[in-house]
Amino acid sequence: LKLFFPGPLHYWSPPSCAGSGPVQMGQVFSASDSPCPPLQGRRPRPTPEWCHDELRRWTLSVPASAWGEESDGRWRWAVDATAWKPFGGARGEEFQFLLHLLPEGPEREGVLRSPNFLDHKRALIGRLLARRACARVLAAADFDTLNLCRTKGGKPFLQSPLPPGLPNFNFNVSHDGRWVVLASDPLHLVGADVSAPQRARGDPEDGKYLEDLRDLLFISEVDAISEASTTRGQYSVFQRIWSAKEALTKAVGQGLDFGIDRIEVELDRCTPSSSQPVLEWFRDLLFRSDKPRLEDDASRRTGALLDVEGYRAQEDAPEVAQTSAASRIRTATLFVDMWCRTDFVLAQYSLPDDHWASVVLGPVEEAVDANGEFAATLRLHGVDEILREAKRLKSSQSAAWTRRQPVFQELPVSALVPQGLKQAYLATRSDIDEWG
Repeated sequence: LKLFFPGPLHYWSPPSCAGSGPVQMGQVFSASDSPCPPLQGRRPRPTPEWCHDELRRWTLSVPASAWGEESDGRWRWAVDATAWKPFGGARGEEFQFLLHLLPEGPEREGVLRSPNFLDHKRALIGRLLARRACARVLAAADFDTLNLCRTKGGKPFLQSPLPPGLPNFNFNVSHDGRWVVLASDPLHLVGADVSAPQRARGDPEDGKYLEDLRDLLFISEVDAISEASTTRGQYSVFQRIWSAKEALTKAVGQGLDFGIDRIEVELDRCTPSSSQPVLEWFRDLLFRSDKPRLEDDASRRTGALLDVEGYRAQEDAPEVAQTSAASRIRTATLFVDMWCRTDFVLAQYSLPDDHWASVVLGPVEEAVDANGEFAATLRLHGVDEILREAKRLKSSQSAAWTRRQPVFQELPVSALVPQGLKQAYLATRSDIDEWG
């Protein structure tokens, strides 16, 4: 039936299924005994009066604090885990000081679960980045009042207290190779993933990954990878494709349980089409799970590179520096179950040492949360309708409600410590420098 109903599945209701609501992306073609996937209840179309009330209700503003100036809660932060070399390793005074900023129990234990010290550092930095974002959004002096939880799919979120001016504040953390990254947004679901080159992982630089992951890649994606002229160039294209897939699964809150093989990534399109050509649908449907045909020269859909002038969020907190490595944002188009999902916006950033970071923004209506705790923190649905009404009225608030992908900022480890504990932290360090 999808061949005859082009458009995002979120807005399509199969006529043969009971119910009148749109199919949720996390539920489409799920492994269910029912011939029809579960349906959400359809929300009534918001009225202009309701949109106006919501525009006045939510300020989309984070107050100034010791963490930095007033902000809108859209942050992209990156910390170089390999550059941080705490004396004494995981048992040293500096590392232990930072570890004890986390609550006792699973959070601390999770940091030390791996036998690799680099994994220890990345896990600790990731947890501190999450707490920095939550303290920043609440203008909290420390981490003591923060209640962070995780969804069944592993997505971290701030359960309480909730920021008064940001209705849907959420964030995502990822680490691989050299970098640990965080992305946050006040209105939309956000998913982040960073991908390291093979040499940063200690893997041989060859094409074996294509054989290992052949059932999870579309032929168009394999074609894009094989077009690069060098092994490193091919893997760089793969990094962009794979990190985009993971970022989308993390945005909706399911992680790999969502199904990587449901997602197709088409790099650097300026204006996505609303549907794929029927012949290409059948080609990918028939051959996706077969061995990729690396010699296939079938033409691919291409588009010019979209250069985005990223919004540079101004952070005046001490020791915070803007990185110049991600001054240009690249883009890609996402397809789920063969549908072009223009409601999910992807930005990709080239980080130093051949790493790629992907950040996906999507509608909060697509959140998949088995326990309902994360969904309860998303207090405003219908964000796109509010934005359309604001633009129709030429409201000055429309810019604040528009999706925006700022550039990444590189933070030192010392920027993850609450201001009131900064001197105590610096006293634990054997070699104090500008970057921590």
